[in-house]
Amino acid sequence: LGLQALAGLELPALMKQATDAVCRTLEVDFCRLTEFRPGEQPAQVRSGEGWAAPPQPTASSVGAGSLTDFTLQADEPVVVEDLR
Repeated sequence: LGLQALAGLELPALMKQATDAVCRTLEVDFCRLTEFRPGEQPAQVRSGEGWAAPPQPTASSVGAGSLTDFTLQADEPVVVEDLR
């Protein structure tokens, strides 16, 4: 991914390759790449893998108790068994 980024691959394509690689490596069905900028809310979903339609850049809640908040506070990878 680093070489492709240095070669000038467009950011959306690079993020798509990153989420694909995470799914393959971790052997999971779903992955979401969320951009979080401190001091800004909400976070932005930038890429994803496994959904019927690719996620469009949308807002994601980062408030207390949200999945994004939990993930940012975790000191280890977060795996969600059931997204419902």
